[in-house]
Amino acid sequence: MGHPEIRVNAFLRCPDCQGGIAENGGNIECAQCGSKWPVVDGVPSFVSVAPYWGEPGMTPEVMRQILRGMETKTWHEIMKDHPASQVRQRYQFISDLTRGDWHKLLALRPDSVALDLGAGLGTISQAISRAVGHVFAVEQVQERVQFMRRRFQQEGCENITVIRASADSLPFAPDSLDLIVLNGVLEWLPLSRKHDNPRRAQLHYLKRLRELLKPLGTLYVGIENRTEYSLLVGGLDPHISLRHVAVLPRPIADLICEVKIHDRYRTYLYSHWGYKRLFSEAGYRSVEIFAALPSYSQPRKILSLREKSDRFIEDVWFTKNRLSQWVKKLMVRLDLLKYFGYAYIIFARK
Repeated sequence: MGHPEIRVNAFLRCPDCQGGIAENGGNIECAQCGSKWPVVDGVPSFVSVAPYWGEPGMTPEVMRQILRGMETKTWHEIMKDHPASQVRQRYQFISDLTRGDWHKLLALRPDSVALDLGAGLGTISQAISRAVGHVFAVEQVQERVQFMRRRFQQEGCENITVIRASADSLPFAPDSLDLIVLNGVLEWLPLSRKHDNPRRAQLHYLKRLRELLKPLGTLYVGIENRTEYSLLVGGLDPHISLRHVAVLPRPIADLICEVKIHDRYRTYLYSHWGYKRLFSEAGYRSVEIFAALPSYSQPRKILSLREKSDRFIEDVWFTKNRLSQWVKKLMVRLDLLKYFGYAYIIFARK
């Protein structure tokens, strides 16, 4: 079944004044305030400078090499046969469209419109494009933007629009989107508001995204769990590779980070209860949380936290220590084991 025609311009607004915008002479212009943004390599660009961020082994030079190769070969051919082993390993991850299978838990329609914020190399955007009318794949790193544009052209994904923008420069109308995707993004957003407390920064963006959703629209968040078993026993924080900071009280985590990385602790994670409070404070009317096993980035199992903890035995709290095994069994009996998995998938509804 084909996708219905979506008038893309109907969803776009000036990020400065919310006026209507349109392409004019190679630029995007706002008719109301006169702001202009360039169209670079066929992509509207609402940011001009952004720090590079990429998957392991995908350095800026490697990305530029891949982009040059995509002029004559498919991205599949280039990455599968790449001389760098890290690139070949990442190919399996980047090409795995089942990573977006969580969308099957939602009642998406053929005319639904989605925003994938921090779309990376486009896997989730491509996955959900098969279920909705249109996807806006938004990313601020230029090499990733160029890769997605070429990828979607090669894959024939005509219902995806790539836009270069940040969470602070989103060119969308209020009440216009059925789905917003934050896959591994929410924890990083405080880095864009270093003048603010990290939790307040996250609330700022969650409230802004809520404004863009239609009534009854859904925000999807894939993110790690603060009370994950390995973090509680001294495992490395998944974002800054320091021990204990994720689970310690925030002021103590700040002190450790000041000593180790000369900055405060910013990439806040929360427990199941913490996420519920965070989204409720941001104004979402309902929050449903699922355990993503083994991770939100590759959710081979997605189990509702309404399930009993005995469903989680094989996937949560891996240990050979006898005392720890005894504690695990106790957590099952108390129906608490399900709260110690690595990551969550969260659906917050407007």
